[in-house]
Amino acid sequence: MENISDPCIFGNCAKCKKIKCDCIDKMNIYKIGDKVELLSMNDPYTDLKSGDRGIIINISYHNDFDQIWVSWYNGSRLALLSNIDKFKVIYN
Repeated sequence: MENISDPCIFGNCAKCKKIKCDCIDKMNIYKIGDKVELLSMNDPYTDLKSGDRGIIINISYHNDFDQIWVSWYNGSRLALLSNIDKFKVIYN
């Protein structure tokens, strides 16, 4: 049986009320310092385009999505929204 008294590493996660916090698995998808490549973004005001790359500098975890803050190599700093934008982590 799991110990439900251990606090969630995300602290403010609404899912923590469960015996096992499902969002802990997000740590295995992307983390600060990972390189990412943009596949598509639904933002008409950005100059970013498919193929642009950057480094994750912060992640804000929310119930339905994550804001993945990226320092893009073109000088821009803009967050990806995990439930809308498409991107991939570059592992090499």
